[in-house]
Amino acid sequence: MSVSDRALQLSNKKRHDELCRIVRSEAPVLMRIARCLLELEALEVYKQEHKTFAIFVAEELGFERSHAYRLIDAAKVEANLSPIGDNISKPRTESQYREVAKAPPAKQAEVVVKAAEKAAEENRKPTAKDYKQVVAELISDVEPSASEPVEAPASLPAPSHHPKEMAGPLMAHVSTLTKMLNDLKKRAVDRGGEWIDVQAISTQISALKYSLKSSIYFADCPDCNGACCAKCKQTGFLPELKSAAVKVTQ
Repeated sequence: MSVSDRALQLSNKKRHDELCRIVRSEAPVLMRIARCLLELEALEVYKQEHKTFAIFVAEELGFERSHAYRLIDAAKVEANLSPIGDNISKPRTESQYREVAKAPPAKQAEVVVKAAEKAAEENRKPTAKDYKQVVAELISDVEPSASEPVEAPASLPAPSHHPKEMAGPLMAHVSTLTKMLNDLKKRAVDRGGEWIDVQAISTQISALKYSLKSSIYFADCPDCNGACCAKCKQTGFLPELKSAAVKVTQ
């Protein structure tokens, strides 16, 4: 290797290390943005001037729809991890949160703990690969083995109502959560409410509201026209979260 090649290699390594430090230092900012997006979606003020949240984030904040929803998913995972406290090494990047998000919400804390324990044994921080491996192991544990007979699902009774009729009851729960949060904000400034962590509660309530609203009927599945298929998870419809796949006139 020539002197100039070694000099270039050292220069690239120096720049590499510098960029890594920048990314690590900016990671907390990324999660703050994720929490803000989650709360912005839950507040619904965007509906005053924009038809959908995806249009709002694209026009007003300059986010691509897919990236905005990945960040929101990261914020939802972060809210699910609050019970494990601060002594466990948690995800630091959006890609790490993305892997954890593939686990059921009730199992995400377990995934993070197991990945942290594995990394600690090797005296390092968990990586996206660690989370991916733990999720894969978790899923394989709950799936039936190839040798086990799988019972055919019982036929479901014909639905007595259209899925869009669920929108009202689900939005009622969203409204209840909003009222709960507003009440806690008021109580937090009163004597005796000093220990109410409004920010943490707000993040978790926003995650709950987002989960509810992302389950609400948006349009019949374009692949099966409501007959139920793999794309719509045998429901016959897609929520707004999957609206990019809906081939209908908006």
